[in-house]
Amino acid sequence: MNCIGKRLEHFIAMALSLCLMVATAACSSTPAPEKSTATGTAARGSVAIFTPADGVTFSEHTPLNKWTKLTPEVQNALTATEGFQKDSISTTTSDTLDTQSRAVQDYVVGHVTSQSSSSSSASTTFKPSQETIIIAPVVTKDNAIRQYGDFVDQQVTWNESTTDSSTSSSSPSASASDSASPSPTQSPATGDDNAEAVTQRAAGERLVAALRLAKSSGMHVIVVSNPIQGFTPELFVRMATAREIGIVQAKQLVSKLALNSTSSENPKHIEVMIPVSREADDDTDTDSAGNLFAREAFAGIWSVLGKYYRDGRATSPSNTLTASSTDSSWSNVVFDARKASSAQTALASRLGKTADGQDVPVAINGILAMNDFVASGVTTELKKLGYTGSSSDINPQISISGIVGNITGKQDIQKEKAPDPKRAPTQSSEDDSNSSAAAGEKASTAWPIITGYGSYIDNIPSIVDGMQWMTVIEDRKSLATDIAHATALLNADKGIKSIPSIAQDTIEGTKVLTLSREQLIVSASNLKSILLDKDYITPAEAGL
Repeated sequence: MNCIGKRLEHFIAMALSLCLMVATAACSSTPAPEKSTATGTAARGSVAIFTPADGVTFSEHTPLNKWTKLTPEVQNALTATEGFQKDSISTTTSDTLDTQSRAVQDYVVGHVTSQSSSSSSASTTFKPSQETIIIAPVVTKDNAIRQYGDFVDQQVTWNESTTDSSTSSSSPSASASDSASPSPTQSPATGDDNAEAVTQRAAGERLVAALRLAKSSGMHVIVVSNPIQGFTPELFVRMATAREIGIVQAKQLVSKLALNSTSSENPKHIEVMIPVSREADDDTDTDSAGNLFAREAFAGIWSVLGKYYRDGRATSPSNTLTASSTDSSWSNVVFDARKASSAQTALASRLGKTADGQDVPVAINGILAMNDFVASGVTTELKKLGYTGSSSDINPQISISGIVGNITGKQDIQKEKAPDPKRAPTQSSEDDSNSSAAAGEKASTAWPIITGYGSYIDNIPSIVDGMQWMTVIEDRKSLATDIAHATALLNADKGIKSIPSIAQDTIEGTKVLTLSREQLIVSASNLKSILLDKDYITPAEAGL
């Protein structure tokens, strides 16, 4: 009996243990609260971030719009704000689309395979629905497009008819325009280098196949900045386009120069300078990436400034733009930017000297320089040509002393400017001819408004001292916060439409949820609140 009793006692113990295990399993299947602070690799799921390698830096010229800045900000938002574990976030950088497509393929195949096996390693314990891929596809940029920083919308495209046996230099580009609609920032592959075209197509199709496999397995995909031909993500993060870069600077000129209150009898003198990178002397390839970018940027500029040139309220000292100019006049304002001194050379040819080499000061009120690299060359050349003053002297809202006071926490020093006369000053008599000539010489060498883009760190001191009027930066930190929050919602199988910065947009004819933030326009008056207070730069980097 004792033996039987012991066996029965053992059986009951086993039964109780089994019941406890079942009960425990039932409890563990209950979803945890959204704000759970689970430890280890549980709770939020995993995130894989794929970005291009760091773009080329022009000596000391470093824009704030860089992947090496955005990626750690997304990581920090994921861990500090959204509760992800550090070891559940991976990052991969790639130099080419080919390398990146292979990395994404390896990641997706590895995770899909692990889900169908009995593997229990920490890196594969998440369900596919708890995994998100964040990818900024690698695109090929020429030297001129690189000047805008990393965050420029460039569609990833390829020629679907390109094969290893392709030898024609014309048919591939023709068929590319039929098979895909490339963005203004990246032209389709051509037959000039068939091996490169074949590699681009293979990489593009490999990337699309991998991302489609990820989505079909239940993973989530967020594409940043560069749309991918033939692929629709769950969320697209839009960055600035060439057109938008042109528009934002043109609007700043309209506002700062008060063009709406200007008359054709006393017009404002404005030069537009768009850099392109021509690897050869032949500039007839209007479908090159650089020319497509320039053409689209000018379309944005002309949509704002065109009416002022047409009615005479704006003129071009170099006559590159006139009242009869149109959207197709973009080629008149581009310059070859292959050399660091190219902007200086181009500006000198427009303002500095006559054909026989004589110095002739030319009145100039505004220069739309497109990016900070060009703006830096423009300010250098203006000084050489004898222009004096600063942008803050034109329709001033704040003085130089007020700028420094604002940055150091003191109150702004505001001042007003007397409105420009509707008519240009004229010489009233012989007695004041000397004073009129002196005034004319001073006006002709007055410092103009200079616009830029990219928020180059070494250009910030020029904004502080008024040499450059404004620059633009993507709202990088807000974008990082939004991307992290969207990732957390996707991994929790929740909708992302509740995020204010997300709206539906159309990309390649398909409606896609798109995340976007307005670009931050930085000038001396708000430099402290935008760049210093938000830790984009340090006071030392601002030249203080």
